[in-house]
Amino acid sequence: MSRRFDYGTVKTTVEKYARVFPRSLPSIKVPVSKEKIKLRHKFIKTGEGRCYHLKAALTSLFRDERIELSKCTALAVRPYAERLIQLAIEYGDCHKPTMETCDYWIEEKELIHKLFKDLVPRFENCKSSYTLLHRLPDKYEKLDNNNWKFIAPYILELKGNPYPPVPDGKHLHENSLLNVLLREAGKKFYSERRKATTSTDLDVQT
Repeated sequence: MSRRFDYGTVKTTVEKYARVFPRSLPSIKVPVSKEKIKLRHKFIKTGEGRCYHLKAALTSLFRDERIELSKCTALAVRPYAERLIQLAIEYGDCHKPTMETCDYWIEEKELIHKLFKDLVPRFENCKSSYTLLHRLPDKYEKLDNNNWKFIAPYILELKGNPYPPVPDGKHLHENSLLNVLLREAGKKFYSERRKATTSTDLDVQT
């Protein structure tokens, strides 16, 4: 027997959250996956384990302001960090539901004070995202059974952190000997081709 959809329950739930958060927040400035991102970790077998993993990553991000993560974890954690900062800016530390939300997701409670006293003044006039995501060069990690594991590491950081900027991976090796030789060979090739094209045009005109 099919179960009828209870619109009254949905309406009550919407009204409840409308009272808790009276002002609707704008969308966060980072892309959010429409599908659930699978977190590949041996300890993540339930939804509760997934929450513990996300809370640990969020706590590290607010503490260190720059962390290295796997691709899936970085993409999953980033929207949570953006929304927590947005809630803190919009409602402040006197709003009980906001404080309860921060208390749930941030494991080290002294970082809640940092969120409201340090990060909120830093980002309150920011018109773009509060975080940056960088991809590091791929690497391989040796396992115990003489096999190798492919890792695509990412860096997730808060804007305005005290660390040096992450270098752009596209320009890391532009001055290496091989790239310099290839660049000069390309210049010579195109220069000779332009000369050949010019001489051919002159012969045709003659």
